[in-house]
Amino acid sequence: MSSKFIKLLKIKKGIWYFSLFLILFSLIGILSSSFYKPIKKPINLGMDFVGAMKLELKEYVMNLVQRLQLIFYYKRLKIFQAIKLLSTI
Repeated sequence: MSSKFIKLLKIKKGIWYFSLFLILFSLIGILSSSFYKPIKKPINLGMDFVGAMKLELKEYVMNLVQRLQLIFYYKRLKIFQAIKLLSTI
């Protein structure tokens, strides 16, 4: 049984150049579509990406609101307890 291995360390520079070419090609495509009037936006994001971002943001905001409500109620409770304690003196 013979198996072939790719010696990546020998072609490391070629891999970097290929990756750089793909990145530049993508950026040029995004920039050119930004200025092309019929497209109106560089990348049309799919529903999966947009929907997931909305859900994550909604969850983050809801957690933040719940934390702020707990802090508010805790402070109100402390003030109420302090007033009650002062009224007994």
